[in-house]
Amino acid sequence: MAADAVRLRSDRQLIKRAAGGDRRALDELVERLVPGIRRRVRRRLREHGRPAEAHGLEKDLVQECLIRLFSRRANLLQQWRPEKGATLDSWCGYATDSVVLGHL
Repeated sequence: MAADAVRLRSDRQLIKRAAGGDRRALDELVERLVPGIRRRVRRRLREHGRPAEAHGLEKDLVQECLIRLFSRRANLLQQWRPEKGATLDSWCGYATDSVVLGHL
């Protein structure tokens, strides 16, 4: 449980720093989140019968997810509320599903 609290605090600090323009924090967040986003995109494409064409589409959808998560306009990372029970990974998963399903 203590490790979860440390991760939560770290995630919140990274998001705050990235939102404030800290490039290093942004890079760290992207590095941490992209593998999970990529796995989720692949899984959703496969579930909808589109794995063969997936590489180019996969890259585009991962980029779209990152744009939605990090852009000031979409502000999805700033909307994350861990006190409501969602981990950062699950929150990004919801955003990923929205992007992929909106494309299909």
